[in-house]
Amino acid sequence: MSKTILGLHHVTAITSSAPKICDFFMNKLGMHFIKRSANQDNILTYHLYFTDDMGEPGAIMTFFVNPDEKSRQIGNNEISRLTFRVPSDAALSYWQKRFDRLQVRYEPQIHTQFGAKYLNFYDFDGQQYALVSEATNRQTNVMTQPHRPWRYADVDEAHAIIGLGPVTITLHEPKAIDQILTQILKAEKVTSTADQKYHLYEFAHGGLGAQIIIHSCGDNIDGVQGYGGVHHIAFTVQDDQALAQWQDCFHHHALPHSDVIDRYYFKSQYFRPVPRILFELATTQPGFFIDETYEEAGKKLALPPFLEPERHNIEAHLAPFDTK
Repeated sequence: MSKTILGLHHVTAITSSAPKICDFFMNKLGMHFIKRSANQDNILTYHLYFTDDMGEPGAIMTFFVNPDEKSRQIGNNEISRLTFRVPSDAALSYWQKRFDRLQVRYEPQIHTQFGAKYLNFYDFDGQQYALVSEATNRQTNVMTQPHRPWRYADVDEAHAIIGLGPVTITLHEPKAIDQILTQILKAEKVTSTADQKYHLYEFAHGGLGAQIIIHSCGDNIDGVQGYGGVHHIAFTVQDDQALAQWQDCFHHHALPHSDVIDRYYFKSQYFRPVPRILFELATTQPGFFIDETYEEAGKKLALPPFLEPERHNIEAHLAPFDTK
């Protein structure tokens, strides 16, 4: 069925600093800074994109730059941790040494969840990340196969980041999202921990690149969005036809949703499976090289044609910065 969710497309978070997040993702994590653009919903702020070598869905991490916001307050009913896949268990040891050398904060204890090994780490805003080993990954979905790392990274390619991994959502009451995930979005509930605090869902047999982890937490204090937090998760669908089918589906189920929005590099539709959690569906095409070559990507402010009339105003409000 053409509207099948194929896996993760991208994750969008909030950062306090454009130059710092570029340094973190390019020089510490070794990801490709592929697009320097404006937030289309708040055009006087940056939207920055970091990816695998070629900017493929399933390996995209983006940031809204909002230095005037407050820091995110950790709590309930929020997207709480995002992960990146690495090729092996040995890669986690490599990253521990690299994080020591580059002074990246991480939790020294590698832990196992649902059979996969994880290494938790943090950026300068306290954003919660983890690296997850592909060693036990099982997938039959071509959209979630390992991605080619950025060719100019100084990371050993045998240990480099090869795509997005499971995203954790912390909820006070997980029953409502379970119904949305399994009955409407057609994810498989794979398993739960013995204490019923963590529940693993997977789309389209996509393995780690198509998984959501729901953390059931009894704390009644909601998280507060801000820099150092995640804004939304996007999932991959094939094309415009799929988005049209999802629009009909959401309308049928009375699920709050947006219209289809042309983001120029892909088309999107947004919806809330439960209050305070934002999901997006995004198409695979046309991609990030529609307006720039590989060599040009990320170096200058790229705006979709519908924002070009605002370029002077946008550039007047965005502080320029260099990348190294």
